[in-house]
Amino acid sequence: MKTSQGYPNSSDSEESIGQRFSTPRRSYSECDGSMLSIESSRSSASQRRDQLAEARFARKKAERDARLAKIQADIALEHAIASEELAEELLASAEFDEGLQANVSRGSVYRQPIARSAAFTDDNVQRQLDLITNVIAQQSLDSVKVEKFDGNPIDYARWLNDVQVKIECYTSCPKKLMNKVSDSVTKEVRDRAFPSIVDGTLEQYKYVKDRIRELYGRPEIIVRCFLESVKSAKRVISTKDVSGLVNFETRLKKVSDSIRALCQLGQIKDPTVLVSAEHYAAIAAKLPESWEDELIDRLEDKPALETILVFVERKLSRKRSLYGQLVAEKSQEEKKASKSGGANVEMKDTSRGVFNTVVNEVEEPEKHVDMSIKRPPAGVKECPCCHSGPHDLGSCNEYYELDTEARFQKITEAKACRNCLFPGHLVYNCRAGKYCKRRDCKSRLKHHGSICERYRSEPAQANEDSTEGSTDAFATVKISPDRMFYNVVGVRVCEDVTCYAILDPCANAVIMSEELAKELSLNTVTKKDQFHTVAGSANMKDQESLDGITISSLAKTSPRFDIGRVQVMPCQSFSACNVPTEVDVKHYPYLSVAIPKKVKFNRVMMLIGCTHQTQSLFDRLEPDKVPSPNGPRLSRTRLGYVVQGISGTPSNNTGFSVNLLSLDAKVDRFWRLEDHENLYIAAKAPSANDVEVLEEIKDSVVKVSGQYQVQIPWKEKNANVPNNYIQARARLQSMAKKFRQYPEEFKEYAAAIEEYEKKGYAECVPTEELRGGSNPVFYLPHHSVFHPRKGSRRVVFNAAAEYKGVSLNSMIKPCPDLLETVVGILLRFRQGSVAVAADIEAFFHAVKTYPRDRDRHRYLWFADRNMTTIKHLRMTALMFGGIASQACAIAGRDRSLHDAVDSGEISDLQCEKAKKSFYSDDFIPSYNNEAEAIRDVVAISRALGEGNFHLKKFKSNKEAVVTSIINELGVEANEGAVANDQTVLGVPWLTEEDSLFIRFQKPSEAVKSKRGLLSALMSIYDPLSWMAPFVLPLKLLMQKTCCGSRTQTWDNELPDEIQFTVTKVIEGLQYMSCLKIPRPYGQGLDQIVDSQLHYFSDGSNAAYGANAYLRQRDCNGNVDCHLVMAKSRVAPATKTLSIPRAELCGCAVAATLADILRRELDIPISAEFFLE
Repeated sequence: MKTSQGYPNSSDSEESIGQRFSTPRRSYSECDGSMLSIESSRSSASQRRDQLAEARFARKKAERDARLAKIQADIALEHAIASEELAEELLASAEFDEGLQANVSRGSVYRQPIARSAAFTDDNVQRQLDLITNVIAQQSLDSVKVEKFDGNPIDYARWLNDVQVKIECYTSCPKKLMNKVSDSVTKEVRDRAFPSIVDGTLEQYKYVKDRIRELYGRPEIIVRCFLESVKSAKRVISTKDVSGLVNFETRLKKVSDSIRALCQLGQIKDPTVLVSAEHYAAIAAKLPESWEDELIDRLEDKPALETILVFVERKLSRKRSLYGQLVAEKSQEEKKASKSGGANVEMKDTSRGVFNTVVNEVEEPEKHVDMSIKRPPAGVKECPCCHSGPHDLGSCNEYYELDTEARFQKITEAKACRNCLFPGHLVYNCRAGKYCKRRDCKSRLKHHGSICERYRSEPAQANEDSTEGSTDAFATVKISPDRMFYNVVGVRVCEDVTCYAILDPCANAVIMSEELAKELSLNTVTKKDQFHTVAGSANMKDQESLDGITISSLAKTSPRFDIGRVQVMPCQSFSACNVPTEVDVKHYPYLSVAIPKKVKFNRVMMLIGCTHQTQSLFDRLEPDKVPSPNGPRLSRTRLGYVVQGISGTPSNNTGFSVNLLSLDAKVDRFWRLEDHENLYIAAKAPSANDVEVLEEIKDSVVKVSGQYQVQIPWKEKNANVPNNYIQARARLQSMAKKFRQYPEEFKEYAAAIEEYEKKGYAECVPTEELRGGSNPVFYLPHHSVFHPRKGSRRVVFNAAAEYKGVSLNSMIKPCPDLLETVVGILLRFRQGSVAVAADIEAFFHAVKTYPRDRDRHRYLWFADRNMTTIKHLRMTALMFGGIASQACAIAGRDRSLHDAVDSGEISDLQCEKAKKSFYSDDFIPSYNNEAEAIRDVVAISRALGEGNFHLKKFKSNKEAVVTSIINELGVEANEGAVANDQTVLGVPWLTEEDSLFIRFQKPSEAVKSKRGLLSALMSIYDPLSWMAPFVLPLKLLMQKTCCGSRTQTWDNELPDEIQFTVTKVIEGLQYMSCLKIPRPYGQGLDQIVDSQLHYFSDGSNAAYGANAYLRQRDCNGNVDCHLVMAKSRVAPATKTLSIPRAELCGCAVAATLADILRRELDIPISAEFFLE
């Protein structure tokens, strides 16, 4: 039986084969018994025949299937050809109809209606057209080739344009889009931007594009890369350097075109926001100096990159002309011919694409006058060196016969420029280029070649040009036969690489070795930084990562910490930093916890300084362990166990042991805070973003069931948040292992978690919401902190912990700082005769969050004491650690006060006074009498209580006030409410005596090193500088040790004379606690009728300072004076401060004090007096 196509039917084939092979089997069964032996011998052959038949059948069936597939393909091809022909017919018909319509309009042809067949109906035509369109689009999409994007922000605009024009225009299928976009990026970009599981949905495609834009395409990143490339280039010195100017124009045009493309793609709304005046100035500074004035005028009228670009193009238009090029060539030839052995100037581009003028100079000893070089007339009547002719130092033979120091002395005596040697100006104002042309000169400062030796002997200093960044560094060098550990800890960097790092609390930057950066494939940009070390200062080029870096401890489930951008440098000295080994464990077994089982790089590759992002990593979670008195210390931090100190095991490395770039940030920060310009930081004018966020927070405050709710100011309210449940679960399981070893800690931890639920600060997530909800979900890691003084354990949530680059804090808009200043509150705290102090119970937890915000505050805990099952909880109130918690809590507290004003419970005056008396949750007001204090405090307490803000722990200098407040409110004050020695914002307050003092804790060991001296100085907390006369000698000693011998390291013993002086000063500081400052102004006066402020300032070669006294007089003529505030400042160590200048600096400090007191004091001042 044959099919219509001529091929056998499958059922017929099976039947015929079955009949063919069934007959022999029946013949064997009918044989008699005499044939049994033959039958057994033939049974195996029968089986082989059956197998052969089955194989032939399978082959024929496969051949049939292949033929059928070919037939189907031929049919599809014929169908496509027919569709194409149909489309051609439709096109011809349409063109014919258009021709007929044109003729009919002219009245020459009568159009006969044509009846369409069923094959030409509208639906069929549309289907055929769609089919053709899809086929053509698919063919075009397959042929598209997009240049791969490797993560360079400069190429992002090109890549995005290719995706929109070459991919998205041909298909809207999410799976095809994901495949093409995946092929258009490199593996590194794909690993960072694409999710682990690709489901091919449109939402996931949008997420991938947004993720790539977030990592590489943010406008500020792109513009910064372009501008850094322009700013890092060398300056074009001469207007005749056509090659350099053309390169500058090309770079600048690329920047302008990129910004314009981003605007057209909708990535930038306002390009003027990205480029600041500093950028314009840095770019303009690369052009020839003769163009500066004209360009500045143009930028004043229209600050834009287009202004600079148009200016350069106009300047180059003349030089690109035929005559311009000929004149430039002839000028170069004339210049070369006029110099017999001077400079050979040629124009070329460096290998890095930096446009500059390269000067190949023959090195001259510069000990005689080269008369072939014409110097302009000096304008002097007599040479200051030989006194024999009207010429300058640069043209004097006798000057060049002197040695370097004598020449320098002659320049100083003549008051001449150290660069051009002409009188009348200093080197800082010299408009000429650097005169020294010696090849071996490494100094970047302008100077003359005759005094170059002097500049070589000095440490490298900063260039006159401004640098893009400044990093303060400190290097400790010590020769020791023992092994020194500099706060070494094992870390995991970006979840990929494990190595060792140094935790350096005296640093203000994070340094990474080039080897580690290469291993992580970091995207970096070149920049210049200024490094300060004890050996001097130097400008260095380094690399800075474009993206933030995350680190964690070596435990896989440990939280990750975002440490921001890092500086990438060679860091050869890291090899001298020791890491703990098994040899050290043999001598000190307790070090075994600090040695990981497996680490990829068993050496130091990072230095982590103390920055805003890393300062929490230096917290000690446990007291230091020193089982061996002579062994290294072991400290537990958030990154694991840190090893520091000296190991007694001998080492073959007896050379230098270098703590690379142990940055001296604390000392520099201390001197900066001591400066009178940084004496007081008043409330800054809020930015537009601060105003917007504050209004958003205030508008969201609502009162629900007697408690205020505030909406978190999310960057995106319905953001696509990654699900970090697996990470949170793994972290909890890791905690369970620890809890099984320390059951008591688990009991305390569980009690704290249960207390959150009992008080309503947290709730269990309903089961139906676990299966799926509409709100974004994010789980927070948490840990406990034990307070040794209170003896309690508190749960701390880490809102900065990241998962796939996302943390809770990263989802929230930056919030304004609404806190009052500590100085202002302490000044107002002394105004009244009656002072009160209290604080709000659980301030942050008193404010609820919106229900739709709570799922981003989820966390996991155990449902039973056996730690076998897990339950899901979420915070319903504000928590500690969130960047918006402080602003949201203060907004809720202020709303409670304003609502009380609206209801008439308190007055406007009471409301404003209360707001100025709060520092977060601490309430510190002062009043003129007891009745006023009781009335206002009770009213404020009730007003806040209506909003669930409960004031507790009252204390006052008047016991009757506390008793009356407790009786009125019916609350329980803390035990010993008027007990002596309380603290107010860190300042000890003796309530019985009603006086304040500054506490000083004498060091447990004698101060013998610079590190101990700094520790003693930084331990003094004196916000109003009352004890400046006691502290100033210690500051001077610190300055002397820092600016003295460069061989003096942090741990070397100080010279005997300095140790003796330090001991005497510290002994004197112990008496500082005995000096009591009366808290209230005008103590013992009746009704005050006049208040004056008197300022005293003074200065010397060593220091300067000022203080302020408040003089008050009552109605009876009694006068009382009190020290209000003071400030002292050590003189700069780099240069001698003259007495008149020191006096003026003291006056400046006094003026700053006056400005502070006018802002903060509420006392009416009748007059101010300044005495110098």
